Amino acid sequence: RFDTFKRVLITGATGFVGSHLVDLIIQKHPEAQIFVTKRWHLSPIKNLIKYVDKLKVIDCDITDVVSTEDLIKQTKPEVIFHCAAESFVSPSWRNPHRYMSVNYNGTVNLLESIRKYSPETIIHIPGSGEEYGDIKQEDLPISLKTVINPVNPYAVSKVAQDLISNVYFESYGTNVIRTRAFNHEGPRR
Repeated sequence: RFDTFKRVLITGATGFVGSHLVDLIIQKHPEAQIFVTKRWHLSPIKNLIKYVDKLKVIDCDITDVVSTEDLIKQTKPEVIFHCAAESFVSPSWRNPHRYMSVNYNGTVNLLESIRKYSPETIIHIPGSGEEYGDIKQEDLPISLKTVINPVNPYAVSKVAQDLISNVYFESYGTNVIRTRAFNHEGPRR
């Protein structure tokens, strides 16, 4: 189904990963209608400026239930790439509530809005290798059977996001795809 989608929503499209995803989707699916979110005055769109005529930019703070419901009602996406997140480990120690608010509560808001208003939508939930915590040499390589053992607030927020996504898949049949990416770097970081 990823080869044929016509309506895609990318949360966090102004950031590092989200903006590169916009590049890829425009290249591979030039006919797709692409919706992207930004947080009012807090999300610089410099990474997307070259595509301003190809994107529908929507102001949305995913931590706000009403804003998130309006987003899903308005867009009715076939696919969501959920890249909106607090994503750095070190600030999570000073701001654990913010990390849970964005990474966990924001994801719950999206999942609830999908459940209510767009139940056929497929949503990709990107996790983090941080969810595994400190891995001992004898426990390598990491596999799907490796025990989750978060050791910082960021990792805890991503584990919570991952688990609630699975709950929506198991309980409501929400079309959730969960992945865990390890460190990645590049332009726009």
